[in-house]
Amino acid sequence: MVRRNLLWFFMILFSLGLTGISGVYADKELHDFLLYKAQGDPAFSLGFPITIKGPCEVKINMKVTSEDTSLKQPLLLTLTKMGKKKQAVAAVFYKQGQKSINLRYAVDSIELERGHDYMVYISNFSRKRNAAGQILITFYGKEGPEEGAKAVYADLAITGMRVYKKNELLVEITNKGPGKIPNIYYQKNIPVLQIYSDGKSWGEVSLAVLDPQKKLKEAGAKISVIVPGYKVRGTQKIRAIIDSGNTLKEDNERNNELRAELTAGEEKVSLPDLSIGNVYITRQNQVAVRLVNKGHAQISERYWQKNVPTIYIYRNGRGWGGVTLKIFDPGKHLTKPGGEALYIFENLIVHGTETIKVVVDSQNTLSESDENNNEISKEFKARR
Repeated sequence: MVRRNLLWFFMILFSLGLTGISGVYADKELHDFLLYKAQGDPAFSLGFPITIKGPCEVKINMKVTSEDTSLKQPLLLTLTKMGKKKQAVAAVFYKQGQKSINLRYAVDSIELERGHDYMVYISNFSRKRNAAGQILITFYGKEGPEEGAKAVYADLAITGMRVYKKNELLVEITNKGPGKIPNIYYQKNIPVLQIYSDGKSWGEVSLAVLDPQKKLKEAGAKISVIVPGYKVRGTQKIRAIIDSGNTLKEDNERNNELRAELTAGEEKVSLPDLSIGNVYITRQNQVAVRLVNKGHAQISERYWQKNVPTIYIYRNGRGWGGVTLKIFDPGKHLTKPGGEALYIFENLIVHGTETIKVVVDSQNTLSESDENNNEISKEFKARR
């Protein structure tokens, strides 16, 4: 009989979204509650409305403080999205003997396009005992992120591309974090990986197909996948884009694309290429250096956290000094293939005629497709 009542209640819950249950509203996120025993209905329920203004993770903690916690029938904690069609998006049971339960649910920007109003329901199925306790709801509300509920985002990036075995196209995709990818993106046909061959669209593959085990959900996770059905023929210029429509809210939207020129039969790893684009002097006779990533792969952002590689200057054959990538390119433009960065050495002023030599990554700490374009020497004559 109990199982039948539970089943019947779930049918009502997911089809009608708990229509007809009285709502209780409090200004604070910590609520005391008293759930009376169920009588004529399958359960006695209370609802707490919340309005979510931005993508975040909703965290709900519920604990029973009743002296008698011997509930033979469970309590049910539910998060329901309100609107014309109410939908229970997450639920968890509180069973006999438990001290507390937690419910966590990630709300993304796509879901919020359909509305910002949600309801937290707690339901008591017992016909013999009341249940009293407290419920703590943490979410992104009207006054911004609460402590412990700051919204963080995933960061899908294409970090490599190469020919694999039988001329298959292998693409490396990384979630650079710090956030997770919500489950909802594996249930939809977005985001997708799009492939362009010699400037023409070849097709696309959804995240659910590329990552059926959902490894990329976790921050820092990396997968290498063979693009289904694609074969490299001859030499092709290939462009791969993940989430071109920006359907996934990301921590960094600038690393979703990678270009590479690949040749059939060559199982070649795509690498970045940090090269010196130009060295010149400004009107104030200051030395300016422009760097370019000429490679077909990204430069990992971890190099912005280290003291290498460096951009070092020699003045008339003697070491003058240098800077790290973090100082040279604070905007991290060089991470992306084709990215450029310009830095003016304000304290290096040319007097008369001087020879300036610039050396990038002299210790070869960065693996590059071309190690022969990291040095340039020029003679400059100061402007009057």
